[in-house]
Amino acid sequence: MNTKQILYYADLICQKIDLHADAFIKRIEALKQGDLDRVEFIEKMMLEPLDKQIKYLADKANNL
Repeated sequence: MNTKQILYYADLICQKIDLHADAFIKRIEALKQGDLDRVEFIEKMMLEPLDKQIKYLADKANNL
């Protein structure tokens, strides 16, 4: 097992999780304002792609 690779994937996963948390907060703010179009946009354009990226990176890290 290559420690450098594991740390690389762990760092990328942490970055994506931070972005996901920021997007989720924006989604909550949009919900509070009743802006359902913005909520849908955030879900489709930010949260769903980040979910896929995090899953991909976790799978890659798991296969090391």
